[in-house]
Amino acid sequence: VGSGRAEQLLHGGYATPIAEGVPFEVIDCRTAELGKVAANSFRATKISFISAMAEVCESAGEDVVRLIQALAHDDRIGAKFLGAGLGFGGGCLPKDIRAF
Repeated sequence: VGSGRAEQLLHGGYATPIAEGVPFEVIDCRTAELGKVAANSFRATKISFISAMAEVCESAGEDVVRLIQALAHDDRIGAKFLGAGLGFGGGCLPKDIRAF
């Protein structure tokens, strides 16, 4: 946010979600962009990791779905982005990991 006025406008525009407990952070644009790139890179890492584990499971005769279910119980890992498959794509994930 570049000014106090811009912050006020944003806060007003997001008043309902903020009132419902959604966090509202005021940070500079460079930090916000780095946060977006870092978050997308982290998600890409999780997707790549579980895809590699799927190959290990296949070689060992194990079930990657059961492994995912076990990992999902760990709050530090969670189930999001642990779907084994063809990898990741789209407009943001590949671009953002190249930025790192």
